[in-house]
Amino acid sequence: TVTAGKVLAVIYSTQLSETQAEFLKAYTRQQLANRAVERAQQLLEADVIGIAELQRREAELADAEAEIAAARDQLSVLGMSKEKIDRVEKTRSVSSTIEVVAPASGTILRRHVTVGQVVQESDDAFDIADLGRVWLVADVPEQSIGSLRAGSGVEAEVPAIPDRTISGRLSYVSPTVNPNTRTVEIRMDVVNGDRRLKPAMLAEMTLTDYSSVARVVPSSAVVRENDREYVFVQMTENRFALREVELGDEFDGARVLLDGVREDQQIVLDGAFHLNNERRRRAVSGEEG
Repeated sequence: TVTAGKVLAVIYSTQLSETQAEFLKAYTRQQLANRAVERAQQLLEADVIGIAELQRREAELADAEAEIAAARDQLSVLGMSKEKIDRVEKTRSVSSTIEVVAPASGTILRRHVTVGQVVQESDDAFDIADLGRVWLVADVPEQSIGSLRAGSGVEAEVPAIPDRTISGRLSYVSPTVNPNTRTVEIRMDVVNGDRRLKPAMLAEMTLTDYSSVARVVPSSAVVRENDREYVFVQMTENRFALREVELGDEFDGARVLLDGVREDQQIVLDGAFHLNNERRRRAVSGEEG
């Protein structure tokens, strides 16, 4: 276990010391150029030099400042914080080592580096995670997605911890289907204060308020207006009513009906587009529905 800011490794880098040296050279040039501009402004006021000379010195100052900015950016890329760069500027001393510190408190799950290993800027050094809160993840076959959504009740059992049943609700249901496995990822957030749950443990998840039998409607039966979704419900043989509904994701040209229509109400599956046009026409003309 490590805390944020703890030193995990020290890297030796000749590029780091060379870049720091270039940064200090640019800083010196900037200081000299700045004094040259101040002197030129005084000489211009005294009519000793012309405006062109002042502009030349201002251009040199701008170049020096650009070099400093570029060197600062390069030092940041190499892993130096702003505070450490400022310290180099203040002390005017260079170092060929840089500390790798933990960005957050947690547990080291894996170390990717060894003593004496050559590393690049893009290499991973350590995997750190806060195991005080973990995810339980499962993949549900697309044909069993039903009315599943975030907030659905769930229980989980971990074979390695037989004396514990985890209860809660889904925090995430993927909006997409994995094209390779034809499954939908679901996730549950679990408080793991005792750290008994470990990464890669197997668990069995049971959805407690989930029904695999879901009511679906063709996407063509859905009417969209003002960022809302509706369907037509048949009230009598020749009378229809527009009902706002809550729908799930689309699968194979159909939408899962989550809320808005009772089970005993009949949804118009064909002709919703024409019914909506007729409704609009009547609304404009003032006719009754």
